[in-house]
Amino acid sequence: MRGLVALWFVVALSIACPVSAQDADDVPEGYAAASSVHVTFESEPVSLGISRSDGAGGWEQIGLSPCDVVLASGPIDLALTLGNHAPERIPVTIELNGGERLLGHYESRQSQREWGVGIVIGTLIGVLIGIAISSGGFLAHELDVGIGALVAAASVGVVGGATGIALATLDDIATLDVL
Repeated sequence: MRGLVALWFVVALSIACPVSAQDADDVPEGYAAASSVHVTFESEPVSLGISRSDGAGGWEQIGLSPCDVVLASGPIDLALTLGNHAPERIPVTIELNGGERLLGHYESRQSQREWGVGIVIGTLIGVLIGIAISSGGFLAHELDVGIGALVAAASVGVVGGATGIALATLDDIATLDVL
């Protein structure tokens, strides 16, 4: 039993504390050893999160503005986050050489998306009313309308639906200035 516990302990330590330190001589040919650079991150609005690509399609938060972070020099993909919003990727890759001051800007489009959903719902209601009027129901006899109301309902549906969907699918805007 002691042997199993000792073996488990040795395996656990070897997994938790790997001993392989990489020297500059161990770097494969064609690759440069990564160096670290100090970067200052500030933002408008304050308390904007900054994340870097995790290489697997996700994001790893590295700081909350204002903050100082140490990153590998060279090109890096970054994203900004406001509150509980998903990270919004900066559209260009940033080249870090050291001592940069990054100023992040974030514009939430949440209110435009909400307006878009409202427009889509209003458009659906308008189209249904237009169809009810033009289909020969009680309102059609009272208002003496027909195909004109159906054409108007279809027009409202196309224009309102396209506008509402365009607004409802707007992405937030994130930009990063290197100063």
